[in-house]
Amino acid sequence: MYRDGDDEKYKREETSVSNADSDSSEYSGSLHSIYLGSEVTSNQLPRHAVPKYPQRAFVPPKLNSTMRAVVYSSYGSTSSLRLTRKFPTPNVDSIPSGCVLVKVLASSVNPLDWKILHGYFSLFHSTLSFSTPFPFIPGFDISGVVIYAGPNCKKFSIGDAVYGMTPSMCCGAWTEFAVMSEANLAYKPFNLTFAQAASLPLVSLSAYQGMLVYGGLGEENIENVNTTNSTKNNNNRNKKKVLILGGSGGVGSIAVQIAKIKGCYVVATCSKDNVNYVKKRLGADKVIDYGKHDWWELLGGDGFEDDSQRFDLVFDTVGGEENWKNSWRILKPAKLGGNFVTLVGDKVEPYRVSVLLERGSSFLSRKYGEMMNWNPIYNSLVTVSKGHQLERIKEWIEGGKLKPCVNKVYTLDDIVEAVEESMKGRVVGKLVIVIDRADEEEDRSAEADEKKDKEEKI
Repeated sequence: MYRDGDDEKYKREETSVSNADSDSSEYSGSLHSIYLGSEVTSNQLPRHAVPKYPQRAFVPPKLNSTMRAVVYSSYGSTSSLRLTRKFPTPNVDSIPSGCVLVKVLASSVNPLDWKILHGYFSLFHSTLSFSTPFPFIPGFDISGVVIYAGPNCKKFSIGDAVYGMTPSMCCGAWTEFAVMSEANLAYKPFNLTFAQAASLPLVSLSAYQGMLVYGGLGEENIENVNTTNSTKNNNNRNKKKVLILGGSGGVGSIAVQIAKIKGCYVVATCSKDNVNYVKKRLGADKVIDYGKHDWWELLGGDGFEDDSQRFDLVFDTVGGEENWKNSWRILKPAKLGGNFVTLVGDKVEPYRVSVLLERGSSFLSRKYGEMMNWNPIYNSLVTVSKGHQLERIKEWIEGGKLKPCVNKVYTLDDIVEAVEESMKGRVVGKLVIVIDRADEEEDRSAEADEKKDKEEKI
């Protein structure tokens, strides 16, 4: 349930844990066997340090030969997922140059995780050199602490709290320890718990790249550029106009906030139950209940005075060919910078040779139409892990401009339930997985606060 004034509750800082879990016999390399000593409060720590754990001089942990991990050995349903305690722990002596070993404290579930599980991308896994052999560890989002640094590591040191996204299609986050390239990591925002930070990497990079890189909003450090005179006069004519399809989902909830940071006039679609959440919590200027209205009729039904009054960007997080076709009614032509960026594409279906040929033909046709100025600019987004973009996102979070949207927190033992919840397609925000049990109670507070935004129905 959202109430005016509740935003202050989202500006929580990390709290210190005065007593680390002393039971580290099962995993002698756990975080709790590393940070022991006198308590240090969060305001005494550098922003990239670990504010919730007491610290002393680092003693390299003796890692067990095995670790907990969620794995599957064949494509299929959630019944293929299993939690094992006997997956080999990465060998610290063989960590590649420029990489670190991260003690993973939290991760999250994305629709991409179960699409890979169902074999949507099996064609790529079986034919491309980056394929990861079975058994396969799912998961893209990582939040945790650096416990070893490989050769030539220049950015991160042992003890740094980090968050990041594993390289595309490689996965490997639903486990206790993960080897990550420095280029794929950023310092964790100091004012977020590990669970909140784990909700962000893939969805925030998708929103960032989809709107700023491909969508034409620009990566330059110019924010809220139109919020002075135009806001006072209640005049949105000079602002860039953005439509976000699926404004309450994991990517959409971040996309709305980033568009507002960039000073745009933002319209978002969502279900009736989430209209208040998207408008008041996320800050959209206009929210359309897709069950009641067709957005293309509501926004473009009366036409426009001229092309300059049309929308600059449609960011599609839902998918469907009809979204591309209907976006023509409201978007500027290509010559004026009108952009359509889709995260899903025309259909949600497994990639087969025939599907690739069909999509390739459609893509070339649309790019030709773009070149001839027959239609808006078309882009199909493939999110790439980039640590420097996560650093920019971190700045927005620490400045109070961007807030994580945690729907529910699960443990690693509940992974099947979490994935099945994601498969329903009705999740508002993100589902987080707590890897380290000692963090569970504190990190569940993120779920409790977020629930207040969604109880009230208007």
